[in-house]
This record gives sequence, C-alpha cells and structure tokens, in this order.
Amino acid sequence: MIRKGLRPGFKIGMDLPGQDDVFRRVLPFKRSWLAISILVAMDTAFIIPAVLIFQQATAQWGKLDS
Repeated sequence: MIRKGLRPGFKIGMDLPGQDDVFRRVLPFKRSWLAISILVAMDTAFIIPAVLIFQQATAQWGKLDS
C-alpha cells in the first residue's frame, strides 16, 4: 500500500507507542521536578483560601430565609 499526501510529523501524548504508530517522533521534553514542585506549591496556595471561602459562603447561604 502506497500512502500519498501529508504524513504526521509528530504526536504528543502520554500513551506508549503502538504497532500502528509508524510515524511517531519523540519530542525532547523532560520532566522538570523544580517546575512541578513550584506548580504544586502554587496550587496549594490558591486552593486553601478557595475552599475556606466556599465553606463560608455555603454557611451564609444556608442562613437565608425564603
């Protein structure tokens, strides 16, 4: 079978390459544990106040009369 036309240059994904992935190119991205730890710290810094404010808001909404 002769394939004509554009061939995919690369594929971005987290899966393992299968037998059908003939044109798979691995990109040179590496995990940066420093960047991951900074993102985790930022997520924690933002999620704690958000949860506390949501708890206060639901408590105040429960006090509303019809």
